[in-house]
Amino acid sequence: MLPMSRYVPGKVVERRIRSINVDSAPCDRADCVERRNQLAEIEEGNRELIDKIAEIEARIKSTHNKISLAEKGIEVGEENSSRLVGELDQVQQNIISLQKEAHKGELQTSKLREKAGRLEQEICSLKEETNERMDEMQEMKDERVVEV
Repeated sequence: MLPMSRYVPGKVVERRIRSINVDSAPCDRADCVERRNQLAEIEEGNRELIDKIAEIEARIKSTHNKISLAEKGIEVGEENSSRLVGELDQVQQNIISLQKEAHKGELQTSKLREKAGRLEQEICSLKEETNERMDEMQEMKDERVVEV
Protein backbone atom coordinates (compact mmCIF):
# COMPACT_ATOMS: atom_id res chain seq x y z
CA MET A 1 0.00 0.00 0.00
CA LEU A 2 1.10 3.43 -0.63
CA PRO A 3 1.45 5.82 2.20
CA MET A 4 -1.50 7.98 2.90
CA SER A 5 -3.73 5.72 0.85
CA ARG A 6 -6.78 3.95 2.03
CA TYR A 7 -8.00 0.53 1.03
CA VAL A 8 -11.62 0.42 0.03
CA PRO A 9 -12.95 -3.07 -0.52
CA GLY A 10 -14.83 -3.68 -3.68
CA LYS A 11 -17.91 -5.65 -4.41
CA VAL A 12 -17.82 -9.30 -3.23
CA VAL A 13 -18.25 -11.64 -6.14
CA GLU A 14 -20.32 -14.72 -5.45
CA ARG A 15 -18.73 -18.01 -6.34
CA ARG A 16 -20.72 -20.25 -8.56
CA ILE A 17 -20.33 -23.99 -8.41
CA ARG A 18 -20.96 -25.66 -11.69
CA SER A 19 -23.57 -28.30 -11.56
CA ILE A 20 -23.97 -31.22 -13.86
CA ASN A 21 -27.38 -31.62 -15.37
CA VAL A 22 -28.18 -35.23 -14.52
CA ASP A 23 -31.77 -35.04 -15.68
CA SER A 24 -30.90 -34.56 -19.30
CA ALA A 25 -30.80 -37.60 -21.58
CA PRO A 26 -27.40 -39.19 -22.15
CA CYS A 27 -25.55 -38.32 -25.24
CA ASP A 28 -26.05 -40.77 -28.11
CA ARG A 29 -23.00 -39.85 -30.12
CA ALA A 30 -20.52 -42.65 -30.78
CA ASP A 31 -17.65 -41.03 -28.84
CA CYS A 32 -19.96 -40.40 -25.83
CA VAL A 33 -21.19 -44.00 -25.85
CA GLU A 34 -17.62 -45.23 -26.15
CA ARG A 35 -16.53 -43.06 -23.19
CA ARG A 36 -19.47 -44.28 -21.12
CA ASN A 37 -18.50 -47.89 -21.85
CA GLN A 38 -14.89 -47.19 -20.93
CA LEU A 39 -15.99 -45.50 -17.70
CA ALA A 40 -18.20 -48.49 -16.86
CA GLU A 41 -15.27 -50.87 -17.46
CA ILE A 42 -12.98 -48.69 -15.34
CA GLU A 43 -15.56 -48.50 -12.54
CA GLU A 44 -15.96 -52.29 -12.62
CA GLY A 45 -12.18 -52.71 -12.46
CA ASN A 46 -12.08 -50.19 -9.61
CA ARG A 47 -14.73 -52.13 -7.72
CA GLU A 48 -12.70 -55.32 -8.10
CA LEU A 49 -9.56 -53.54 -6.95
CA ILE A 50 -11.38 -51.96 -4.00
CA ASP A 51 -12.60 -55.43 -2.98
CA LYS A 52 -9.07 -56.80 -3.28
CA ILE A 53 -7.72 -53.88 -1.23
CA ALA A 54 -10.32 -54.52 1.48
CA GLU A 55 -9.38 -58.21 1.50
CA ILE A 56 -5.66 -57.38 1.74
CA GLU A 57 -6.34 -54.88 4.55
CA ALA A 58 -8.26 -57.60 6.43
CA ARG A 59 -5.33 -59.99 5.96
CA ILE A 60 -2.91 -57.33 7.17
CA LYS A 61 -5.02 -56.72 10.28
CA SER A 62 -5.26 -60.44 11.04
CA THR A 63 -1.52 -60.85 10.48
CA HIS A 64 -0.86 -57.86 12.75
CA ASN A 65 -3.09 -59.44 15.42
CA LYS A 66 -1.25 -62.75 15.06
CA ILE A 67 2.10 -60.99 15.39
CA SER A 68 0.98 -59.11 18.50
CA LEU A 69 -0.31 -62.36 20.04
CA ALA A 70 2.97 -64.07 19.20
CA GLU A 71 4.91 -61.20 20.79
CA LYS A 72 2.79 -61.45 23.92
CA GLY A 73 3.39 -65.20 23.99
CA ILE A 74 7.11 -64.61 23.61
CA GLU A 75 7.04 -62.09 26.48
CA VAL A 76 5.20 -64.58 28.69
CA GLY A 77 7.68 -67.28 27.68
CA GLU A 78 10.62 -65.03 28.47
CA GLU A 79 9.13 -64.13 31.85
CA ASN A 80 8.56 -67.81 32.62
CA SER A 81 12.05 -68.61 31.41
CA SER A 82 13.65 -65.99 33.62
CA ARG A 83 11.54 -67.16 36.57
CA LEU A 84 12.55 -70.77 35.92
CA VAL A 85 16.20 -69.76 35.59
CA GLY A 86 15.96 -68.12 39.01
CA GLU A 87 14.34 -71.21 40.46
CA LEU A 88 16.99 -73.40 38.80
CA ASP A 89 19.77 -71.29 40.30
CA GLN A 90 18.16 -71.61 43.72
CA VAL A 91 17.79 -75.39 43.30
CA GLN A 92 21.43 -75.67 42.21
CA GLN A 93 22.52 -73.72 45.29
CA ASN A 94 20.40 -76.05 47.42
CA ILE A 95 22.00 -79.05 45.72
CA ILE A 96 25.48 -77.68 46.39
CA SER A 97 24.69 -77.04 50.06
CA LEU A 98 23.11 -80.52 50.37
CA GLN A 99 26.18 -82.07 48.76
CA LYS A 100 28.41 -80.28 51.26
CA GLU A 101 26.21 -81.51 54.11
CA ALA A 102 26.23 -85.03 52.64
CA HIS A 103 30.02 -84.93 52.43
CA LYS A 104 30.20 -83.80 56.06
CA GLY A 105 27.80 -86.60 56.97
CA GLU A 106 29.94 -89.12 55.11
CA LEU A 107 33.04 -87.91 56.97
CA GLN A 108 31.22 -88.19 60.29
CA THR A 109 29.93 -91.63 59.32
CA SER A 110 33.42 -92.82 58.41
CA LYS A 111 34.81 -91.42 61.69
CA LEU A 112 32.01 -93.10 63.63
CA ARG A 113 32.65 -96.39 61.82
CA GLU A 114 36.33 -96.19 62.65
CA LYS A 115 35.45 -95.42 66.25
CA ALA A 116 32.93 -98.28 66.28
CA GLY A 117 35.60 -100.59 64.83
CA ARG A 118 38.06 -99.57 67.54
CA LEU A 119 35.38 -100.01 70.19
CA GLU A 120 34.53 -103.46 68.83
CA GLN A 121 38.20 -104.39 68.96
CA GLU A 122 38.37 -103.04 72.48
CA ILE A 123 35.25 -105.01 73.37
CA CYS A 124 36.76 -108.16 71.88
CA SER A 125 40.00 -107.61 73.76
CA LEU A 126 38.05 -106.95 76.97
CA LYS A 127 36.01 -110.13 76.41
CA GLU A 128 39.19 -112.09 75.90
CA GLU A 129 40.67 -110.55 79.01
CA THR A 130 37.46 -111.25 80.90
CA ASN A 131 37.46 -114.85 79.66
CA GLU A 132 41.10 -115.23 80.68
CA ARG A 133 40.39 -113.86 84.12
CA MET A 134 37.34 -116.08 84.42
CA ASP A 135 39.48 -119.02 83.48
CA GLU A 136 42.08 -117.96 86.07
CA MET A 137 39.37 -117.57 88.67
CA GLN A 138 38.02 -120.98 87.85
CA GLU A 139 41.45 -122.47 88.14
CA MET A 140 41.95 -120.76 91.47
CA LYS A 141 38.62 -122.11 92.69
CA ASP A 142 39.55 -125.54 91.51
CA GLU A 143 42.87 -125.31 93.32
CA ARG A 144 41.20 -124.18 96.48
CA VAL A 145 38.75 -126.96 96.39
CA VAL A 146 41.60 -129.36 95.98
CA GLU A 147 43.49 -127.86 98.91
CA VAL A 148 40.62 -128.05 101.27
